[in-house]
Amino acid sequence: MPAVSVIVPIYNAERYLAQCIDSLLAQTFTDYELLLVDDGSKDHSGEMCDQYAQIDKRVRVFHLPNGGVSKARNYGLSQATGQYVTFADADDWMEANTLATYTSHFTDDTDVVRIGYIKEGKEQKTVSTPANQTDRLSDYFLQTEHNRYHAFVWNTMYRRALIGDQRFDESISYCEDHIFSYAYYLKCKKFCTLPDALYHYRVQDNATLSDVQDADLCFKVAALDYAAKSKLNNDHNKALERRINDVYHRSVRKAIRTVYRNKSYSYADRERFWKAFKPAVTEGMFLVERIYALRSHFNWIDTYFRLIY
Repeated sequence: MPAVSVIVPIYNAERYLAQCIDSLLAQTFTDYELLLVDDGSKDHSGEMCDQYAQIDKRVRVFHLPNGGVSKARNYGLSQATGQYVTFADADDWMEANTLATYTSHFTDDTDVVRIGYIKEGKEQKTVSTPANQTDRLSDYFLQTEHNRYHAFVWNTMYRRALIGDQRFDESISYCEDHIFSYAYYLKCKKFCTLPDALYHYRVQDNATLSDVQDADLCFKVAALDYAAKSKLNNDHNKALERRINDVYHRSVRKAIRTVYRNKSYSYADRERFWKAFKPAVTEGMFLVERIYALRSHFNWIDTYFRLIY
């Protein structure tokens, strides 16, 4: 059984895939398996994966019908055999000492290790946080939230036994990694964050959360994210509570903007969203969310939002 399983979901990634896989095969820590999950790619990604499997016996390749990144990651988890699990996106890459750094910081009671990362786009930006070991969930989460660590899975290593049967939510197509990590954190004894920025996250200009135009998805993710984060604040840390509320309010504003900027939503659709919306929290809400949360005079509210958006 290898010490580490690295899971890479792949979909039409031939442009960057070699750089990703080469960086993984160049790791100074060698006791790992590399699970390449081809999510029904229509380019040459699948063939490239097969070629790498012929070169290195640590590479295991799985070809699936297209089902999305969560389904691909879930399949990888079902096939993983390592003591620890981490993930990589097919267009990203790691420094050679990444796996060695992760594994050297696990102790008997450490259940998660997170490293810094470098955003690779038009401008390069390092995102990191000071080294910290803690058994206080709220302290760990507040630190990662303030440093915009969020809950990405590609700069994190998990204990596979603790993951157990937990899986990614295949019904949502963004923030699915956050929801997964939040659920995992609730099971952890000790948390470790490291300042080492060893993962290179490629920012695609045409793939941002602001492009999401599904209002149902926006509202659903806002509610899921808020509920999961509230559970993480298990000792009612006031600073963390304010942070959770602020992020939730921004998510709600995004959802409202999506309803009114997406011209495919009819009057009936807009009214449906309005009637279904039940704000998780009102403290700290801006006027926009407060008006939307009113339960009367939809015609007036609808006119107001069409004017401002």
